[in-house]
Amino acid sequence: MVVRCSDMNLIAVPHGLPNTTRHLYLDNNLLLTIQSDSFIGLPLLFRLDLSHNRLVHLEPGAFRDQADSLSSLDLSFNLLETLDPEAFGKLRAQTNLSHNPWLCDCRLQLAMPQLLLDPSSLAEVVCNTSEPEELGAQ
Repeated sequence: MVVRCSDMNLIAVPHGLPNTTRHLYLDNNLLLTIQSDSFIGLPLLFRLDLSHNRLVHLEPGAFRDQADSLSSLDLSFNLLETLDPEAFGKLRAQTNLSHNPWLCDCRLQLAMPQLLLDPSSLAEVVCNTSEPEELGAQ
């Protein structure tokens, strides 16, 4: 089942989505945070588009129920500066992180190796810091 909730000015992920949802489009909304229970009850979710929101935070465990099913995760064009490594758990989805204002801090350095980044978006995953941080000094 395909569920399209694009361009609806949503500020939260809707509850009560059908548990047969395979493709969920939440792009072009006003989402700020993905909570740890946002996608509970969606065990078949295969594609998730969260692009073009105002996301600044992904709670630990945000995608834990989709570790086995999710194949594509689009987080592009948001306001994400860093990632909590615990947000993704064992998720193996191809992930688009392009066009976010990344701060290349230790948390981001720990999270990145866990992700399967979308090869077509790699050139657009760029640090927003004006000078590289000295990661060893933190």
